[in-house]
Amino acid sequence: GALSDYHQSIKLDSEAVDSYFYRGRMFAQLHFPEKAIRDYSIALKLEENNADLFTLRAKEKIILKQFESAVLDCRHSISLRKENPEAYAVLAQLKFKEGRIEQALILIDSALYFESENYNFQIRKAAYYSKSDLKKSLNTLLSFFQKWNNTFDEILKDSSISAYFKIIKDTAIVFSKFQLNQKNISD
Repeated sequence: GALSDYHQSIKLDSEAVDSYFYRGRMFAQLHFPEKAIRDYSIALKLEENNADLFTLRAKEKIILKQFESAVLDCRHSISLRKENPEAYAVLAQLKFKEGRIEQALILIDSALYFESENYNFQIRKAAYYSKSDLKKSLNTLLSFFQKWNNTFDEILKDSSISAYFKIIKDTAIVFSKFQLNQKNISD
């Protein structure tokens, strides 16, 4: 298959950056973050100014809970290419994991500034808001549904955003239970 083709390509040319890049992506898709990081790191030694490689490596480092190193990779990626929405989004994800909601919102807004039509970023923003301002979260979500209504079935198939929908749903459930509790206490 494709993976063996990349192995063969690397055997033929051990300095083929694209082969390490694509094999790293394959390893990432197959849920082998260590192998993906290894290939991205080799590719970065060969092409040290590749912003995409730093961002991809950061994503895999997050899976391995190497958060500080992932932050450094994202910052380096942005220093190489300021208009780098994916690096901003990965940094936002890291800040969200740390509970730094305001920073996560600023960073996801930066990602949206460069790529305003990215539905993944829009859903992330709604999820981040759900931890600080449920009304803004729901308004963001409503805006999303209005904008993407025609392609919503396709979007739901995107596994990369399902976790963000769950965050919003769980927060809304907790909020509605709290509201119900408050109503019962006041009755």
